[in-house]
Amino acid sequence: MTVRGVSAAEIIASLERDGFQHIDEAPRTPGLRVGARVHNAGERYVEAYTHGTATVLAVLRRGTDEKPDLWEKQWGRPNVEVVVQRDRDEPPTCWADYGTHLASEQP
Repeated sequence: MTVRGVSAAEIIASLERDGFQHIDEAPRTPGLRVGARVHNAGERYVEAYTHGTATVLAVLRRGTDEKPDLWEKQWGRPNVEVVVQRDRDEPPTCWADYGTHLASEQP
């Protein structure tokens, strides 16, 4: 979800309208939280693995452990979206948690 001219606040507001709620940390990825350094699963080079290519701005989940959403029931894992700011001169974007990996070095 990358749209030119769309702010992180607008992306987050759109996710909230879709029923997502802010969470402290992605349930299946300890350390995936606001401020973490991350890279997308497709970025497979040393710098990405070590230092990351983006910073997490928000972690949101639709559904809960007690009341999972349909996606979670179908795929067997929490429905988590991660809003990130890439290091490149790009607008913020949104990645699924399963495609977002922590950099080995964290701030």
